Amino acid sequence: MAEAVRAHPLVAAVSPIVAGRAIKGPAVEMLRSRGLDPSAVGVAQAYRGLAHLLVVDEADRDLSGRIADLGMRVHICPTLMVDGAARRRLAEEVLTALAPLAGAGSLR
Repeated sequence: MAEAVRAHPLVAAVSPIVAGRAIKGPAVEMLRSRGLDPSAVGVAQAYRGLAHLLVVDEADRDLSGRIADLGMRVHICPTLMVDGAARRRLAEEVLTALAPLAGAGSLR
């Protein structure tokens, strides 16, 4: 799967960790098992070389510099998908953040 992801010209990831806590599932445990920090920085380390963009929640704004230092573009916005409108907003945020990387102005 990693090869398929690397072959794609643009890949975005949304951090499943917000303020050091997993939104859902075993993300914290998985990061720790790989020796990574259970934070958006650890997510960036895990996706380094795979994703061009990491979307992180506003609660993790203070980590954006550390993520950028890993060579990954960072986009900060609300990431909790509490309803259909929030899911749509997040999707739009991701597409907007990817657009400059595509050089096409818009991916919608």
